[in-house]
Amino acid sequence: MISHALLGADIKRVEPNYPSIARSARADGEVEVRILVDRKGKVVRACAVSGHVLLRHAAEEAASQWKFKSNFGFSKKSKFKQKYIQTSLFFTFRLAPP
Repeated sequence: MISHALLGADIKRVEPNYPSIARSARADGEVEVRILVDRKGKVVRACAVSGHVLLRHAAEEAASQWKFKSNFGFSKKSKFKQKYIQTSLFFTFRLAPP
């Protein structure tokens, strides 16, 4: 799920791989990854801010591969040119019942 700032602007989504150590530990749940997107639609920074520690790296790696439409969500009226947009992606990791 994408927070409102770039909703509908994604052109490439990547789902995270479920880390085997997290599966073994039965870790699941939602991970929030804060991302910084440049004007070309490239994710230049991805940092997990919540969620199980064993799932965070996988979510960050997936988020860093997302792509968005160029210049989507950037203000055209501001006298200051925005270089980046910050928003969040949410990844849900679910284990099958044992």
